[in-house]
Amino acid sequence: MLRASAFLTCVCFVLPSLAKAVDLNLSMASSVGYDNNVFREKNDESGDVSFRFGPTARIHSIEDNLVYNLSYNPVYEKFVDFGDLDELSHFIFGGIEYQFNDRTSIVLTNRFSLTQSLNRGPLVAEKDLAGDEIQEVPDNEVRRDDVYLNRALVSVQHSFTPHTVGQFDVSYDYFDSDRRNTAKNNAIGAVGSLTHALGARDRIGAGASFDWHRFDAVTGQPESDNFTYYLFGSWAHDFGKDTELSVRVGPALIHAQQDAPGSDLVDLYFHEDVEVSGTLADAYDDLGLQVPETVYVNGMTTDSSEPVSPGDVLVPFVPAASPTGANCFQSQVQGQPVFRQANCTLNNLITDPATAGAIGNGPKVLLSSDAGDDSDTRIAVFAEVMLSHNWTPKLKTTASYTRSDSGVSSLGANTIADRVTLVNFWTPTQRWNLSVRGDWLQRESSNDVTNTFGAIEPGVVAGADVVQFTGSLLAESFDDSVDTEYWSVSGRAAYRVSRRGTVTLRVTYQNQDSKRASTSTNSSFENVLASLGFRYDFDPFHF
Repeated sequence: MLRASAFLTCVCFVLPSLAKAVDLNLSMASSVGYDNNVFREKNDESGDVSFRFGPTARIHSIEDNLVYNLSYNPVYEKFVDFGDLDELSHFIFGGIEYQFNDRTSIVLTNRFSLTQSLNRGPLVAEKDLAGDEIQEVPDNEVRRDDVYLNRALVSVQHSFTPHTVGQFDVSYDYFDSDRRNTAKNNAIGAVGSLTHALGARDRIGAGASFDWHRFDAVTGQPESDNFTYYLFGSWAHDFGKDTELSVRVGPALIHAQQDAPGSDLVDLYFHEDVEVSGTLADAYDDLGLQVPETVYVNGMTTDSSEPVSPGDVLVPFVPAASPTGANCFQSQVQGQPVFRQANCTLNNLITDPATAGAIGNGPKVLLSSDAGDDSDTRIAVFAEVMLSHNWTPKLKTTASYTRSDSGVSSLGANTIADRVTLVNFWTPTQRWNLSVRGDWLQRESSNDVTNTFGAIEPGVVAGADVVQFTGSLLAESFDDSVDTEYWSVSGRAAYRVSRRGTVTLRVTYQNQDSKRASTSTNSSFENVLASLGFRYDFDPFHF
């Protein structure tokens, strides 16, 4: 999928070379800002001052039937106290509009960004002695993790009559991050619509869209797919030259399909007593684990056909001399160490009711659980309502409400997003430009598909020659759905000090309360950001 996006980017850069006239615009921007909660933490806020600066190069041209824009903006940010966070970000945009004739046009755009998320502790995957990836326990180190975002769009518009216009869009979105607990995901979407003007003031329309959203596997969560089918009708009305209302609404069918967890994703969780019968091989198969070549029972090798009896306990078994034994339990799920079969060269289990009794938890037995795939289908209503009003030629207010699929992001599951936005723009003089904006956003899981994973309650027996944990063995599904509420208020004042120079002051307050905002991570926070910047636009170069 990234190849398709890269192809569109190359097209956006190569085709403009055919144009006859090119303008190159260069600018330089710098700012100093303060953030009172750099790491977006709820109970351990740390503030810092940072300096941002970087150039922007923009190439654009307008021919008779070809319009294009290309821009590149690297931004370097340097912190005063947290020097480890200093990093360079990249923002690239390419867009081309080609007019085939008076009735048909095509638009290609591609927007790419490489930014960084801030966090404490090395959450990037590390390697154990066997070469398998593990997740280190976070420490006091601070760092930035790369975040990749890309959106490619192809849009074709055709006028069937002077009053009827059709449009068809195909898009591709991509998200990836170095953070191990964040799911890489990508989406492909297609939407077709037809709009008809009833008169000078009213336009009606109808359309349909389809989206496929794929989430890769991460710690404690298998791969999953989301399919969204959306039918909608639209209406736009001009109340006069100063006020306009637009509405789009319709039903959406959302189907989620989560894969069955593989042997490297089923973790061990110790739970209540449950009776079961069968062999050790059956136990491994029921839990989705591969049967190891060597099976240990009470510290001695045995055959996988060894029967499992009521009162037996299955616990991870790693000989003390194993060079990889220390890495078997370093993965984390909800703050608990997790045994992962892929992280151990000797991924064996033992049955030992005597040891379980000695630990003090009483007799335990093996729970045989078949953690298969999971699916869910629901019907929702998506909508978009926008109302704009020009109070004066220099003062405009826009209010909007949208309910839609949230698209690709750091969230580990597909969500429905409700957003309310209020924006005011005011240009009191030729030099001043002021704006105030308020946002409210609610994101919730679009389906009732649970995440299949488990955790281990540690209970190591001192002096034993094996690593042992208490309880019964279970592969269990937990409802760990996304539920995040976010709102912000921001103000911006820009003053043009010269023909090419502009000074800008921005102040933003943000507040987020989340049950879960990304895989296995709670991201509630509150912060205030303030920045003062200067931008200078050089005279354009004509080619």
